[in-house]
Amino acid sequence: MKDFFNALSFLTILPIFQRGVDDFYKSFRFFPLVGAIIGAITYLIYHFLTLFLPHNVSIVISIFIYHMINGGLHLDGFADLFDAYFGSKKNRERFKEILKDSRVGVMGVFGLIFYFSIMFFALLNIKLDFQYFVALGMYGRLSIVIITFLSKPLFEEGLGSYFIKNLTIQEFFISFVTSLILVLFLGKIFVFLLFLIVFWSYLFRVFSHKYLGGISGDIMGAGCIFTEIIYVLCWRSFLS
Repeated sequence: MKDFFNALSFLTILPIFQRGVDDFYKSFRFFPLVGAIIGAITYLIYHFLTLFLPHNVSIVISIFIYHMINGGLHLDGFADLFDAYFGSKKNRERFKEILKDSRVGVMGVFGLIFYFSIMFFALLNIKLDFQYFVALGMYGRLSIVIITFLSKPLFEEGLGSYFIKNLTIQEFFISFVTSLILVLFLGKIFVFLLFLIVFWSYLFRVFSHKYLGGISGDIMGAGCIFTEIIYVLCWRSFLS
């Protein structure tokens, strides 16, 4: 249970004390499960809001709360990656320098506008169900595990480097099997989307190694957000 609570503490703003920091990387095995819990909580909030507010307003507030639950952890990395990639002009050292900068620039803001525009307009006028939210939270966090397991660190030091250097196949296997069990309960389409997300995560890792030089904590977070975009667009296309 220690590793589960570590994952819950890391991925949410819930006031849970972290334990056993020396083997903190083991918490990755529970990332998809915690993501599913975040999604389930968001669904309950969404369902409650629809009782009093217009449907589209409920969606907007729910997506906002979804990211508030994890303190905007992955959005920060997503914005930083946009700033670094478009601001470095393919200069690796400049890229690393911008990525380490905690300030959000113009391209970071543009990236966040892009993300929320995709999320809001893809979901407008559609009644969302429990399965949608659970898969949203789960796929994004599974992608973090896959990307981390397959990658080399961009920086020698930092939390991202610690995870990359220590993550083992055991964490990867447990997180994938957990995700597979969950999607079997969600429905056939979510099983297909699971393997699509696995393939996408591999492609993101290839891109990161070829064009960015490796993976950092911010890039892991960006991978989670990009995965959510891929999932929402694919899920929406199946409803068309």
